[in-house]
Amino acid sequence: MAGTTVPANSAVVHAVETNNVAGYLVTVQGHTANLASGPENADPVPIGALAVRGPGTAQFTPLNSARPVTVYSTPVPSAEGGDELRDDYRIGVPFVAGNTYSATLDYVASAL
Repeated sequence: MAGTTVPANSAVVHAVETNNVAGYLVTVQGHTANLASGPENADPVPIGALAVRGPGTAQFTPLNSARPVTVYSTPVPSAEGGDELRDDYRIGVPFVAGNTYSATLDYVASAL
């Protein structure tokens, strides 16, 4: 329903394994500026309507197709076997035609 915010806790679960002594960070970025919908629907939903909250973070950050959002950073190596990370998402539903909307999100883990 337009004007509502729909949450999804632990919507994305991923693991990072590294022995880098300086640690690592994980970013996520929207692949396109708008969420995709079917060909019969031309109503755009900007990727910024979708927001992410990484582990141990209180605030949600809107996604962006021009720059990545850091969802997790640690100054130490992961546990042997990897660190399991869970990201929460929420979307502010805009006033658009009802449809199924989707997005491709690019996750990148980088050594610090």
